[in-house]
Amino acid sequence: MEMAYFYEVFEEMPRQGPGSTELTLRALEIAGPHLSHADSIGAPRILDLGCGSGAQTLTLAEALPEARITALDNHQPFLDRLQHQAAAKGCGKCVETVNGDIFAVPFEDGAFDLIWSEGSAYLPGLAGALHDWKRLLRPAGLLMISDNLWLRRCDKPEVRAFWREESPEMLDMAATEARIRRHGYEILGHLTMPLAVWRESYYDHLRERLKAMRAKYPDNEVVAEITEALAFEMDIFDLADGDYSYEYWVLRPEPARGGED
Repeated sequence: MEMAYFYEVFEEMPRQGPGSTELTLRALEIAGPHLSHADSIGAPRILDLGCGSGAQTLTLAEALPEARITALDNHQPFLDRLQHQAAAKGCGKCVETVNGDIFAVPFEDGAFDLIWSEGSAYLPGLAGALHDWKRLLRPAGLLMISDNLWLRRCDKPEVRAFWREESPEMLDMAATEARIRRHGYEILGHLTMPLAVWRESYYDHLRERLKAMRAKYPDNEVVAEITEALAFEMDIFDLADGDYSYEYWVLRPEPARGGED
């Protein structure tokens, strides 16, 4: 029941994490000149990992109408919503949804020209994502991955403690770049999510959903715990005041094998 309530918070939100059409397109613009494909019919194969309800999936489908996009998530209502919206936008035929586990992605090695992951790498951790997802790329394939990092030194104990618990691997820019290279990737480009995007695309909507959940379940202790935890995350973001954000990375595996950490 706890997970059911948790998912209910997010099912009606336009996004299940911070992001924007502009950022997706800017990251795709970095990837575009390097994106090729091995498919004889000229359709690059893209895997959107942890797609949620697929706001970025639809952006990719509209920007790359010739692509074949597989969108994976483990919550079927998100996938149903994505498929409905894709059909409404006329791109239903190029978007396939798969209910699957991001920790055990159910595809063969070398299956994709581009892996897209907005905000889902925190689940396996950045190092785990860099290691585990590389096998899914064909030679010369690309990985677009976004993850939190420290933009500057943070001396606020509450903020450090929160992220030490939530994302113990979180590093600063230089250390993240070094980690990416140790895992055998070339960095083709990267960009930082503006703080306003967090608020406008995600936290403003989340705040309204928390109010709705409290009103719907006024005496439910599980819902109270969930909403308090999510509200605390927003408080931490405000307290940090720009100490961290998401960074979008466009990467290509190097021919030589990478290291591990």
